[in-house]
Amino acid sequence: MRTAAGKMALPLVPFVLAVLVGIRSSFGPGVTVGLLLALALLPVWFSSLSAYRWVRGWMGLGLLAVAAGVLLTWLDGFRPRDDSLLVSQSLLLLALLGCIGVLLWARAQMGAAKMAMAFSLGLLASTAISGPEGANVWKFGWSVPTYLLVLSLAMWSGRRVIELTAVFGLALTTVITDSRSVTSFLILSAALVIWQMRPTSGPRRPRTWGTIAGMALMAVAAYFAIQSLIYEGVFGEAALERSRMQIETSGSLIAGGRPELGATIALLQQYPFGFGSGVVPTAGDVWVAKSGMAALNYNPDNGYVEIFMFGGHFEVHSVIGDLWLVFGLPGGILGFIALGACVYGLARLIARREASALTIFVTVFSIWNMLFAPLLSSYRLLALALALVAIEATRSPRSDALTIAHLPANGSAARLRRRSR
Repeated sequence: MRTAAGKMALPLVPFVLAVLVGIRSSFGPGVTVGLLLALALLPVWFSSLSAYRWVRGWMGLGLLAVAAGVLLTWLDGFRPRDDSLLVSQSLLLLALLGCIGVLLWARAQMGAAKMAMAFSLGLLASTAISGPEGANVWKFGWSVPTYLLVLSLAMWSGRRVIELTAVFGLALTTVITDSRSVTSFLILSAALVIWQMRPTSGPRRPRTWGTIAGMALMAVAAYFAIQSLIYEGVFGEAALERSRMQIETSGSLIAGGRPELGATIALLQQYPFGFGSGVVPTAGDVWVAKSGMAALNYNPDNGYVEIFMFGGHFEVHSVIGDLWLVFGLPGGILGFIALGACVYGLARLIARREASALTIFVTVFSIWNMLFAPLLSSYRLLALALALVAIEATRSPRSDALTIAHLPANGSAARLRRRSR
């Protein structure tokens, strides 16, 4: 017979584990708290993956990508090789896989809202321990963990009004702190939450692909809305001048603000099979990357390109680009499948009116990161996004409409059951 203390402790176990996964502290090249935790609990969370569609296959592809990175490294007899880089890059991808597994298990044990809440507390603890970097400590340290915590609490409340209030309140902070991209994510989150609250004339079959088209239109609208706000001076004079320069240089805010995209395309055109997880870039590789960046009217002759992007490793400021270049074609396929899973999983939840503001924000943020942010700084948020949108394998269409992990907050469970009959 379980004791009262044991009954109280059991729900705390997945909560604590989700907190630990969010901590960024490392103990060596690629060795993180999340990785150690995932390895120690492998028998626990791996058995739970069968409850979700495609997750085990994606995990298997991830292991294949790790092996491909090692193989490509050993087959490259031209470029310098760094064994410590090989280990750290391999462990980084394994950490992503393990974090997803632990978070999926935690979601199954206590629900998506509490899992995300615990994860955000881990990120906050990690920021407090290590200290935020950069001059703007809020923007680059405390902001994202705080947004996740606020939105997870709003999701836990089960009320759309509270979610929208939280989203609009957070959007005000991003305007004040000049976070243009995050502002657009929050605006899009609010729009998609409101879209789910629209009245219906009767029971209708959810249309995921139609929802994807609607999401794309809303994303374009959010982009132009942010651009208009910038030109109105809402984000301040510094953001206005920086945005004007980016648009004049490359023709758009995205191309001007993310010139690494040119390097990614140029390298993949020249080396479509990637390089390997332990390969060090040569001067020729850097020249190819610079030529791609110069095609966007960006001046690549600076320390950023030589040191951050290609200083002893490949870093093209794109999760998909990093995976492809470091782990070869299996890594690239892994990244595109993750991107597709985020888009389709989110659209599926929105079509069923089950997507919380938190789920939308995290998933949209991760979609952006997969295109325009480094793997190292993005993989934890990507793990959370994939854990939130993962599709349960055993749910029937009827029970799928009654999910509690992403229950529409603008109606009670009883109203949802009546609608599904």
